[in-house]
Amino acid sequence: MVRRTDAERLADLQQEMEKKEGEFKRKQAQLDARKKQLESRMKEKERRERTHRLITIAGVFEHHWGYLDADTAEWLARQLQGEVENLLNTRHK
Repeated sequence: MVRRTDAERLADLQQEMEKKEGEFKRKQAQLDARKKQLESRMKEKERRERTHRLITIAGVFEHHWGYLDADTAEWLARQLQGEVENLLNTRHK
């Protein structure tokens, strides 16, 4: 059996390190892609939940006061803001 030189061993080790580095980079890219996908899914879920809340609140306004244009709804909300805060504080006690 022929013994390998230190230079040959060093070359083999560097080759193995480069291979492992490439594998690591591919794995890192896969993990980054999964992370982005999960973050995107979470943001989409948050958007859907927010949209649902906004539509529900608008539906309550419309149910009780009929159709209100945006300016009138904003004015009404400002007028009721203090009273609503008091009612909510009372309800949660």
